[in-house]
Amino acid sequence: MELVENCCSRYSNNHLIRRKENLGVATAQNIGSEWAKDQGAEYIILFDQDSLPAPDLVAQLMKAYNSIAAQGENISAVGPVIRDVRTATTAPFIRIGWFGTRRIFPDAEPVIAADFLISSGMLCSIETFQPVGLMREELFIDHVDTDWFLRAGAAGYNAWGVRDATMHHSLGEEVRSYSIFKGRLMYMHKPFRYYYTFRNSINLYRKKYATAKWISGDIVRLCKILVVILFNKNRYECYKMIVIGLLHGLIGRSGRYRGESN
Repeated sequence: MELVENCCSRYSNNHLIRRKENLGVATAQNIGSEWAKDQGAEYIILFDQDSLPAPDLVAQLMKAYNSIAAQGENISAVGPVIRDVRTATTAPFIRIGWFGTRRIFPDAEPVIAADFLISSGMLCSIETFQPVGLMREELFIDHVDTDWFLRAGAAGYNAWGVRDATMHHSLGEEVRSYSIFKGRLMYMHKPFRYYYTFRNSINLYRKKYATAKWISGDIVRLCKILVVILFNKNRYECYKMIVIGLLHGLIGRSGRYRGESN
């Protein structure tokens, strides 16, 4: 917190909201969104602590948002092209498919329809929270953005990736490439994050707005994670957290996992 306060003290046009404990990313996003609404803001944009937006990011996102809205589309959010600072690779935009996802890389089209966006860098209208709702705070972390975009899709709102808006962002704690996945980059996390990944997947499977197509693809994703963790030096701790997460998901537990050390 001291580092954040020092950074904020350098600028006059910011507002720091303090909390005594870690309440999770969903709660933080909701607090910020509600504060922005109270100040009369029409749009919000979310960032993680390790995101580095291009200087014209907001301008490009707003340009695309206005262009799409002019065509009569209901927009959940628009988001930038994400470039991983460690690998210099570009993350694709995602569309839901049966037992997997369709990965679409930005090319000729200035905007790309997507089913999900990474929450960091996404820009949306304050008005969108009325039909879709705020982030689900009980998820704490992981699948917070997935849940929101699933609800938005069920309400008839679509997400869009913007080719000319760019942002550097680290995806995961560590990144590796495996031949069994045709050289695709796989992102590794700290063990406690897998608790939330598996617990919140079970949580979402019960929701009416979670489509069968998305569930089928997410199950495949979880199976891939189980294989990838075999190569993780903390594999036993990771599998332990996965088992606890699955059990807690089955009994409906939510919120912060109090056994985490991070």
